Amino acid sequence: SDATLPSLTLLRPEECVLSPDPSRPEMPVVTLPRLLLKRLETSEVAKALVWGTKAPAPPVERLEELVREATAISKASNSATEYAAVASELVSVWTSIARAHLRDTGLGPREKEKLRAICSREDCRCIPIKISPTTADATPGTLGIVPINRCVLMEADGKSSTSDEILALTVESFVASGFMH
Repeated sequence: SDATLPSLTLLRPEECVLSPDPSRPEMPVVTLPRLLLKRLETSEVAKALVWGTKAPAPPVERLEELVREATAISKASNSATEYAAVASELVSVWTSIARAHLRDTGLGPREKEKLRAICSREDCRCIPIKISPTTADATPGTLGIVPINRCVLMEADGKSSTSDEILALTVESFVASGFMH
């Protein structure tokens, strides 16, 4: 399998929508080949199911498992394919967490605390990145994972940054980076 492809996420029909809904950007969209999706949309099965009524819970527990796995792989110098597979799933998990953050209720206090705990660990490998094709041993488009301390902290200027602006900037960053569509 191609480790650079997005990982598979299984959701209940009520936890996703068949096509993007601009009024609900936090809802995952079913990704299927166009013809299969068209057939599904017009099927009796799809009509009998209730779609997009409940956003899925943010996969914070899965993020923690992946961080442990990424750290172990990096220390054991395992194959790049295995590392890229974990990085690919991290992209999906962070996308789901970002979508949960967009909801009216946002992330709950438990999820926020868990995310802080995960990301504050020494050398926590939790940020998936696309490796530059200029890197000597990297294949273009290969995914890697870096610790959070390799990320840049953007400071608020104190007068114009609000939590809404920071949220919008975060979402724009995810969209611009291709982590969220």
